[in-house]
Amino acid sequence: MRLQTILPAILALGCVLPAAAQIGMFTNEQRAAMTADWTGERFPDGRPKVADAVLDKLKETTAEEAWGTMRRLGYTSQFVSGWMTVNVNDPTGDRLVGRVVTGIFMPKRPDLDKYVTENAKKENRVGRGGQNAWVIDTLVQRDVMVIDLFGKINDGTIIGDNLGTSIMTKTGTGLVVNGAVRDVSGISEIKGFKVFARGFHPSAIANVDGNQCPDPPR
Repeated sequence: MRLQTILPAILALGCVLPAAAQIGMFTNEQRAAMTADWTGERFPDGRPKVADAVLDKLKETTAEEAWGTMRRLGYTSQFVSGWMTVNVNDPTGDRLVGRVVTGIFMPKRPDLDKYVTENAKKENRVGRGGQNAWVIDTLVQRDVMVIDLFGKINDGTIIGDNLGTSIMTKTGTGLVVNGAVRDVSGISEIKGFKVFARGFHPSAIANVDGNQCPDPPR
C-alpha cells in the first residue's frame, strides 16, 4: 500500500449534477439524455457501454498518452494524485480499467435523507443494505465503482472486505473512492481487487447521503 496517481480520463471522480437532478438512481431516459454524445451501444439502463476491445486497449495505454488525448479533446481536469492503494502493485501488473459507475455522497441532512429514502423505496432499494450498497447493486462485469465521498475518512469508509468481495464478484476490477475503506487486511486478500482511496479507517460509513450519477463513457 502506497501513494499512487490515477488518471480519471479512464476512471473519473464524480459528476456534475443539474440543479433539478433526481436524488437517487437516475432514470434510463435521464442517463441517455445526459450522455447524448455517446452514439454506441448502451446497457438496458441507458448507460454507455464502451466496447471490451477499447478497455483492453486502455490497459496498454500510459497515463501520459491518455492525459494528452483528453487535454486535446478539451477535458483539462483529468488527473488526480496522492492516492493510497491496495493490491495495485500485484505481480500481474494489470491496471485498473473499466466502465465507470459513479456515486456521489454529501454530509447527511435529515430532509435530504428522507427524500433519498423515499426515492429508494420506489426503486425497491430499501432493505438491501445501506446507501453505499445501492451502487454495488447496479454493477456488472468490467465496471469500476468510483465514489466521491468528499474526502471523508472517519465514518467515510465506503466498503469493507465483505462489500469488496461483492464488488469483485460482480466486476472483476476494483474501486476508486475519494474517501476511505476499512478492513484493509481483508481487502488485501481479495485477489485482483484493486483499490484507490484517500485513506483507511476502522469506522463504518455514517452520516452521509448518496446518489448515483449518469456515467459518460470513460
